[in-house]
Amino acid sequence: MNPKVRIGTTAVAALAASLSGFLGRIGTGRLDLALMAVAAVAAAAGSLTGSRLMTTKIAASHLKRVIGAVILAAAAVIIIGLAG
Repeated sequence: MNPKVRIGTTAVAALAASLSGFLGRIGTGRLDLALMAVAAVAAAAGSLTGSRLMTTKIAASHLKRVIGAVILAAAAVIIIGLAG
């Protein structure tokens, strides 16, 4: 599968998970508006930068390496968190 398609699929799954968490927070009435604003600005900046890089700058082979490194880093953080 093309790594760009894989990333798009992952982004849709993350969106669904984030939306369900957000809807759960609305139900409790505990929303941090300042945090939401910062996250929205960061997400918009990341989306614009990522879409530009994905369409013009990054080759599929390089993208595979980056994805692998991010997954390994996330796994290391999880393992360290479980061990400590």
